[in-house]
Amino acid sequence: MKLHKSIKRAIIFMCAALLLLIQFTFPVCAADFNGNLHAENICVMNTEYSEAVYTKNADKKIAPGPSAKILAGVLAFEHYAGNEEKLVTVTSAALSDIYGGAVINLKEGEQIRAIDLIYAMIVGGASDAANALAIDIAGNVTEFVAMMNRKAREIGATSTAYANPTGLDARGAHTTARDTALIACYARKNQKYMQACNTKTYKIPESETSKARTVYTKNAFLANYSTSKYLYSKAEGMSVGFTDDAGRCVITSASEKAFSFVCVVMGSKDGSGGEMYAYTDAKSLIEWALGNFALIKISGTADVIGELPVSLSKQRNYVTVAAKNDVFAFLPKDTDTSKIVRTAEYYEKSLTAPVRRGTEVGELTLTLDGKVLGKVPIITKLDAERSASLSLKASIKNAMKSKPFVIAISVIIAITVLFTFVRIFVLMKKANTKK
Repeated sequence: MKLHKSIKRAIIFMCAALLLLIQFTFPVCAADFNGNLHAENICVMNTEYSEAVYTKNADKKIAPGPSAKILAGVLAFEHYAGNEEKLVTVTSAALSDIYGGAVINLKEGEQIRAIDLIYAMIVGGASDAANALAIDIAGNVTEFVAMMNRKAREIGATSTAYANPTGLDARGAHTTARDTALIACYARKNQKYMQACNTKTYKIPESETSKARTVYTKNAFLANYSTSKYLYSKAEGMSVGFTDDAGRCVITSASEKAFSFVCVVMGSKDGSGGEMYAYTDAKSLIEWALGNFALIKISGTADVIGELPVSLSKQRNYVTVAAKNDVFAFLPKDTDTSKIVRTAEYYEKSLTAPVRRGTEVGELTLTLDGKVLGKVPIITKLDAERSASLSLKASIKNAMKSKPFVIAISVIIAITVLFTFVRIFVLMKKANTKK
């Protein structure tokens, strides 16, 4: 286990080092999805930079449904960090407003570990567990919901307002597919949350006040407890469920190599034969996203951008310039990179020696179809040493053009002229005296 953790830390370190050497840029350019979709509200988003690659009615306000438990789960993990074994006492308020939701049949006065409640909520969608956590964390459900809404705004989900942590239909509750994707991207960064939402079965141990319980995932991508037709090995947890207002909802994620996606499918109706189209939609969209997008190198450090003139150097009268970093953009795989427009803007039109290799001299902007893919500093690729003789000549030339020098010369000329006139006057006076 220690070796495994060491290897994991080494991989993370190497990835972090790589990120320092290369520059990833967004936004994403569109790729067409030609599949047949049933859901009303969809957003497929890259998780690293929260950029949508496919949307359908993504900004329309809709009921949150099971998406509410994503943020509730993340807040719970953040709150109980280092204290997940804490015993939570179930209150009567926790057992209210849960009609129609999944439950683990908590009893008033029961004591249960926070971690068990979190898994019951995330894995099994248990509404009584969600309420029990909310009350223990914030004192009451209302204040916890306020915490959820504040967190949603911090994440950027400004069109979201939760009314409860359960996701059950309630007046005033609303979100959007895009907001839900942003929240899912945030949740995906929490390793403990992702571990929980990827769990197929969770056993809650027996306690003094309750018997042992087993919680089963409701995510048909992960397990075949009800049907095996939707099993999908690439799916990575998140949240699924159904309410009358939200319809069938599947929020899931998937990753491949250097990037990952969240896929939000909401407002879906099941088929007449019981087909859960939300799952088929989500799978089709994930396959499309993984198959059609890639991190593409659009500029490299070895690519010469241009040349800048250099003065006061006998070594060379110009230096080549290039991008400071390799630049990658998240683009459709079939993007014609020859159409990318590269615009260089320099801080100065020329340089004065000495010039050191790696000196930042401007900025390169890369655009495609009018969209800015990214910007990167421009640096010099060569040194240019200063010439002492050229420097001296330039100093003399510059000095001769300086205001103090011009004034001094003017004064000397004026004095000379005045002296000459005085001299002539004196000589003329002497001549007249002799006569």
